[in-house]
Amino acid sequence: MRDKGRLLSYKSDSKNNIRDRSKTIKGIARQIGIPLTMFLLVLTIFEQLFLIVYYVHNYYTIRRESSLQFVSYTSKQLENFNAIGWLADFWKEHYQEMDLCYDDASLRQKEEEFSKGFSDSELLFRVSPERISREPWEIQLLFAEICYGRISKTLDRLKTDFGPKYLYTFVMDGDERIFLATGASNGEKRISQGGELLELGARESYHTGEMPELDKMLEKQQGEAEFEAVMDKKLNREGLYALAPVHDSHTNLVMVAAAYYDWRWFLFRGTGMLLIVGIILIWGAALISIWVMHLIRKTVVTPISREQDILKDFAETKESEKAIADLVQINTNNEIEVLADNFAAMITEIEKYVDDISHMTEERHRMETELSLAKTIQTGTLPMDFPAFPDRKEFEVYASVNPAKETGGDFYDFFFIDNNRLVLTIADVSGKGMPAALFMMRALTYIRTRFKMPVGGPAGVISDINKWLCERNDQAMFVTVWLAVLDVTTGQGVAVNAGHEDPVVKRAGGAYELVEYEHSPALAVQEDLVFDEHTFELKPGDSLIVYTDGVPECNNTKEEMYTTDRLLKALNRNGEASMTELVPAVIQDLRDFSAGAPQFDDITVMGLYYNGPEI
Repeated sequence: MRDKGRLLSYKSDSKNNIRDRSKTIKGIARQIGIPLTMFLLVLTIFEQLFLIVYYVHNYYTIRRESSLQFVSYTSKQLENFNAIGWLADFWKEHYQEMDLCYDDASLRQKEEEFSKGFSDSELLFRVSPERISREPWEIQLLFAEICYGRISKTLDRLKTDFGPKYLYTFVMDGDERIFLATGASNGEKRISQGGELLELGARESYHTGEMPELDKMLEKQQGEAEFEAVMDKKLNREGLYALAPVHDSHTNLVMVAAAYYDWRWFLFRGTGMLLIVGIILIWGAALISIWVMHLIRKTVVTPISREQDILKDFAETKESEKAIADLVQINTNNEIEVLADNFAAMITEIEKYVDDISHMTEERHRMETELSLAKTIQTGTLPMDFPAFPDRKEFEVYASVNPAKETGGDFYDFFFIDNNRLVLTIADVSGKGMPAALFMMRALTYIRTRFKMPVGGPAGVISDINKWLCERNDQAMFVTVWLAVLDVTTGQGVAVNAGHEDPVVKRAGGAYELVEYEHSPALAVQEDLVFDEHTFELKPGDSLIVYTDGVPECNNTKEEMYTTDRLLKALNRNGEASMTELVPAVIQDLRDFSAGAPQFDDITVMGLYYNGPEI
């Protein structure tokens, strides 16, 4: 009886299906009381784990950043020597002739000797490469030896203060690294001192890819501003390199400064005990997690899985009463039960939604039928029978309109106002769809009505139509128009271009070309506008093409526009075709270009071929 009553309640009002909240709260308290205690324990364990990971990560990050800052600082110390580029080249070429010394007494003696032979009293780091290049060979050699010794002393101090395992500089020579200055600390000795540290002239093979950041640095050669640490893949031991470029005053890469750190010392120093505690905590957390997962499966996963099966069955059978009856059988006394109630309410809402969709579909079908009828009515207002004037041999006219929606704002028209004068017009209303179609019908009607009055010139006709369109134009719509009056017996014509596209003309025996000139404003923008008209002449064999902006602005799937250049090419590919063949060929070329891209604007093309007066 309880289930039956609940089922009836769901069908009458889905919001009354949610059970009493106090029952839910008691169920949650009973089922979550013990797990909550365990959860707090797990939370504590994971908090400790997070702190360990956070400590290790920050420890590594700080040491890594300090190492990169250190090698960058080393690079800047070397760049303080104005002649560092000259020194790198000299050391590389003449290292066998140099007398390397590292003690202060020997360096002071060399500096005294250098000051006697050097004409200026400049400091070592201020000597420019141009200045030292002008000195005799003996002075250049002495300068290179002193600078090498002082830079080596600087590297010794930096290595002692900051603790890298190796600190040195090198240059590349093909697939080899040539070592330059090397830092020594804590009693270490270089090869020339009887030790093992590499120094000036030592070579080591290098293969591209061993140090990716070095490869990038060498590719750029200059302007390198960021320094990245890379793993040492060549030496048979674990370690970490930090590299920094050394530039001369012209930002050219002249050498590379490198610091090497033992990986285990770099990362794990002082973190051993934390890792051991972390491992113990992870094991404890794993056991607790297993128990928590079992509890969650029993109280959450299984009921939710049951709800999923019920909903899946409802999706396949659409039996709403059975689905609701099954959902009310789920009794977990917690939020999962509330979720089942909500699902039952949702099914009721879905049924209502399906009914609404059905009504909406019927309404949409009615609207589509009305739009189709509107399109038929709109199309019926345009001359669609071709040949349009079978008894007139002076010309051939053909046109095509393709709305972007069921109805559109483009239109064309042609009609005689007397026995010899033919009116040609093509227009494009702003916007698309039904509003544009209604404004289009208004403009088309005004044009035809105006030509039933005393005509005058096309400019006067357009001026009157503009005033009429400005009236009650609350939507601020406008229309571009090309309108011409052509005497078919003489080929003389007068045209007005009110903001429309430039026409295309083909002279007999020639090619289609764009006729560009200054346009008047569009219609319905402002009353009392002045419109300019211009005369033209068609001779036997000439052709005239007019079109709306939907042609050159037609887009393809690559967001490229068709353009007037493609239009001219399409016209000239079919240059000898009749208008009945030419206009459809242009429309097909537009379809091929757009290649399935949606049409965003109406497309209209009208063409006239002039045969000349009947003889």
